[in-house]
Amino acid sequence: MITPETLLKVKNDVLATIDIFKQNKDWSIESINGKVDILQATILEVEKTSKEVGGLSSAEKKQLAVDIINSLVNIPILPEWIEAKVIEYVIDIVIALMNKWFGHLWVNKVPA
Repeated sequence: MITPETLLKVKNDVLATIDIFKQNKDWSIESINGKVDILQATILEVEKTSKEVGGLSSAEKKQLAVDIINSLVNIPILPEWIEAKVIEYVIDIVIALMNKWFGHLWVNKVPA
């Protein structure tokens, strides 16, 4: 189950990663590459946290990732609920590709 503490922990871990990205003067959260970096960092942190708390369901992990990414990324022309659906769709695509390219065991390679 996702608790407010879990959400806050993962978000803080993603923000720490973003701080590292910001050390590169050319990095921008507004760029496509910046958004991809946030997506990757969030997925990795969600997987790490899932291992730590004893395993979240796929739906819980996706919801956690959507909540975090939606709080960090703004698509100005879309209402928040549509942004959440777009983010959810992108996460589904990324996870499907990871599973296809690396098998479902890629999750086990995420450091805890």
